Amino acid sequence: MSIHGHTLASLVGTLQSFRLAMPVVALMTREMLTCLNQLPCLLEGGWRDFGAMVQLTPEALAECRFWFRRLPAWNGFSLRPVTVSRVLYTDASARGFGGLIHRVLHRELEPAVQTMVEYWEVGFPAASVVTELEGLWRALVAGRAEMRGQVVLHRTDNMCTYYVVKNGGSQQSPTLTTIVRRIFVFCIQFGITLASQYVGAGVIITSGADALSRAADTSDCRLNKGVFQRLWHVFGPFEVDRFASANSVQRHPLTGQPLPYDSLFADSKCQGVDGLSADWRGVANYAFPPVSLVGAVLRLVQEQGAVALIILPHWPAQWWWPLAQELGKVVGMVALENLRSDGAMFEVVRQDGPCHPLGTYPHADSVEWLAVWVPGAAAR
Repeated sequence: MSIHGHTLASLVGTLQSFRLAMPVVALMTREMLTCLNQLPCLLEGGWRDFGAMVQLTPEALAECRFWFRRLPAWNGFSLRPVTVSRVLYTDASARGFGGLIHRVLHRELEPAVQTMVEYWEVGFPAASVVTELEGLWRALVAGRAEMRGQVVLHRTDNMCTYYVVKNGGSQQSPTLTTIVRRIFVFCIQFGITLASQYVGAGVIITSGADALSRAADTSDCRLNKGVFQRLWHVFGPFEVDRFASANSVQRHPLTGQPLPYDSLFADSKCQGVDGLSADWRGVANYAFPPVSLVGAVLRLVQEQGAVALIILPHWPAQWWWPLAQELGKVVGMVALENLRSDGAMFEVVRQDGPCHPLGTYPHADSVEWLAVWVPGAAAR
């Protein structure tokens, strides 16, 4: 699509006049400015020939459509409310990000109402500003239900992150601008008014976000994909993975799509938090819980009469062993070693992740692992 340079320059100039009220202006006019810079120069002074036609790129056209949709909705709307209703702390490390959401009541912070943790995928770039911005993005997605329609003050100890969010992107880094654009568009979709605030590292450490970003989640371990597929064909299909993370969730053998899953902490992809607090009835559950939670899982399945396949170690000395035998008596217990054809029993899902769910247990390699099929109350 082509338009006169004067028309495009007038549009961009009008939008730029809103910049103090709307930080998103800088972010959502970049492509139009790039098109203006393609106009031919007059003489040697560098003046542009605004009487010439300019070709709008698809990206610039998308920005025009954005403003066509948003400006009528923002007419008369206070774009900078002064009352903060939520405070979001985030921090990122080379391992992952952590975040906490606090409600604000009478200008005082209430205890955190949501805690978020997510670990980077293998190969994720470890550049500090990229991880900080990506952490903010994923925290917004994970906490969208709590922050929808709210005025959110984001607190960070990374000065570059603060300035990039405040200025609506980066002149030097298209990567950072892309992430910030994603953040602002998401906030618009969910009615979130976002402001960023730089605070010292001590504030972030005290908030707990720093510790969350560096914590090692010992349950972030996945059963061998081939073994899982064999279990799927015998006992599946499964509808939900009750103990997983964005990295360790099992996938549908045919479509390759991750199963809906519950996570220890909220992350940007989980369907719920804390598998033990969920209702397991009415769906086919796959559960590979941390060993410390096996007993609680068995009790929950028994109480709810749920259908579940539970991965656990052969450990007769544990108090929950008789319960496991009782629940699995209809079909029995399947030794996972008999289903494994190649590779380790457990897969490393992060570069620094645990390779065995028993962690530092001294005889971990000699433990026999079982799949206990619980067909539900109706079958028993």
